[in-house]
Amino acid sequence: HAKNPNAIRNGTWLKSRLIPVSHNPNWNDYRIILAMLSLAEYAIKFEPQTTHLMMVTESCIPIGTLDDLSTVIHQEGMQCSFMDVYGVESPRCTRFDEHRCFSIDGVPRDAIYKALPGWALFSRSHLEEVIYLRDRLRGGELYPLFKNVWAPEEVFFPTALALLGKLSGTNEVVRQSLMWSKWDENSRGSDRAHPIVYDGQFSRELVNEAKEMGCIFMRKWKKRLSLQHWEEIVLSTGRDGEPRNYGELKRRVRESTSIQKQAQRKRSKFEE
Repeated sequence: HAKNPNAIRNGTWLKSRLIPVSHNPNWNDYRIILAMLSLAEYAIKFEPQTTHLMMVTESCIPIGTLDDLSTVIHQEGMQCSFMDVYGVESPRCTRFDEHRCFSIDGVPRDAIYKALPGWALFSRSHLEEVIYLRDRLRGGELYPLFKNVWAPEEVFFPTALALLGKLSGTNEVVRQSLMWSKWDENSRGSDRAHPIVYDGQFSRELVNEAKEMGCIFMRKWKKRLSLQHWEEIVLSTGRDGEPRNYGELKRRVRESTSIQKQAQRKRSKFEE
């Protein structure tokens, strides 16, 4: 999903992967929820092999491989989603949270949860239930209630899962984020909205620190990062920090990319 799809050049790989709809969300806009829901709907409808969907932005990068991610998922169970959530009674809930995130007309306060960061890994089954939650609401939609919520996507999805009974009495939501993202603890209120930017700090030490916390992705990055530098750090060590066969893994990554490009060309010819 792109905010401004017309700004992306035709014929590029990115253009070929866009879904054919844009909700044109602004920053801190409830339409981000719609963008994420549309991504989920298209993934479920047109990619039947999809088991999970990781929500990321252009400022996120992977710090692990798909094999790493698959290992984490299988360890917890294929039905699981991953998000670090808290409720209004949590010591993590600030005064700002109370007023801007945990006060939603029409939603019981004890059913409201916030995921931080909001960029989480969702299982296919959970996304399907969230998408069709409107049927349980007798044709109504849940997302309009989040129009005035701060960082609405961080609150909508965990709250929807709570309303579906997935956050209590089950092990279906692993309360761990796979996305490394940190905030300045000295900031207050809306100043805390922006996570720390790591431009110019990409290093083996930083990546290993994030991996030790169980993360497979990292943000926030604004500037370009050398692909070679990324490969040398990310592909040379496993989730446990131990060395792995960088040359063989790099070959597999290149091979996988080539297969994806071939599949895209076939899809394009079919669509023509």
